[in-house]
Amino acid sequence: MAPPLLYETLGPTLPDEARSATVLWALAQRIAKAYPAAMRRAGHRSADALLEAMLEGRSGITFTEDEYADA
Repeated sequence: MAPPLLYETLGPTLPDEARSATVLWALAQRIAKAYPAAMRRAGHRSADALLEAMLEGRSGITFTEDEYADA
């Protein structure tokens, strides 16, 4: 149920016809909640900043930077 809901509500607000990338919003939220320190070490201050990087870096991005002690 969530993907269609995100597609219809969040999709139109995304830039450059990125409507199909709405599932990345949910992924960014989950990463921010589960791995906040690792996400910040990778340079993303929030889930919104991570989503923005995902949309801008279409060839790939680093979304978390883990430390050996965290493994």
